[in-house]
Amino acid sequence: MNDEFIPVGIFAKINEVKIRSLYVSYFYDRKIGRTDRFKKIDGRLYVTSFYPQTKKIHDDIERVTELYYEISKNYESDFLLAKDLLKFLPFITVYNIYQTLVVFKFQKHTVKFIEAFEKLKAERSKDDSQVV
Repeated sequence: MNDEFIPVGIFAKINEVKIRSLYVSYFYDRKIGRTDRFKKIDGRLYVTSFYPQTKKIHDDIERVTELYYEISKNYESDFLLAKDLLKFLPFITVYNIYQTLVVFKFQKHTVKFIEAFEKLKAERSKDDSQVV
């Protein structure tokens, strides 16, 4: 994969994010030893053009929110929903799924939650069609 790096200022304007948040990410990446997203060249910070696009993440969070409201109507509690989601999110414990639903913060595994909600929705619609 070709690593193209663009200046932080340009990246921030394109993706409508604050430069400060990119610097925070840079320092966190440096702290944990991750070097693939940011580079310092001649004292200036550059971001890889493959860095996750902020607008897409925002759209994903809106999508998972819609799916949550749609699916949660069929459940008595968020804990029962979390137990059913566990089939599709085996890397997360039931308690952590439940906490994510209660606190309503899907940022960490947004795409995985979207996939899990869609699979659960398909499974439930399949079960409903077999009952009728």
